[in-house]
Amino acid sequence: MIEPKVFLAKVSKGDDGKYAITDGTTKNVMTDFDGVFYQAADGVEAIGQPRVYTEEYPESNELSVYFPEKTTLKATDFTLKLYFIAPDDKEGNEAIDCIINSYHSFVNYLQGSLILYWDNVRKRKLLLALTESVKPSTTSVLEGREYLAVSFKFKNVFGKSFALDDETELPLIELS
Repeated sequence: MIEPKVFLAKVSKGDDGKYAITDGTTKNVMTDFDGVFYQAADGVEAIGQPRVYTEEYPESNELSVYFPEKTTLKATDFTLKLYFIAPDDKEGNEAIDCIINSYHSFVNYLQGSLILYWDNVRKRKLLLALTESVKPSTTSVLEGREYLAVSFKFKNVFGKSFALDDETELPLIELS
């Protein structure tokens, strides 16, 4: 089984209308944030509702449908579920402090920018916006270690994912 690697990068839209990764913002979620472990990513393969215009007329028994030149999709929901776990050598309040500091560092990273998500399992990328409040579960103990389980809820801006090498809307991603 492949060990999942999840990456995030802050993204901005240039004057030319193209998205680009902001220099120095690419992060491997599990190695660049202390004590973060990946649980799940829901919504990578979701595809949003197509934006089409429809009309119904009383004198017709069929729906009139108008398709735009370029079909666009409504945004979809994406949830990234992570555990924030204290290091083995920390206990009690010291362990909780480590968890809380890592959690707040991660939340601060996500705020105020579009986020590009990709992973090495599905090999897909998504443009995300953190649009919902973040409500972690209470700090718990599992096998003697304190942890915090958190679900981060985003909107997938394009309503679909893209292959890593697809440069039509988002920057090229190469897995290393």
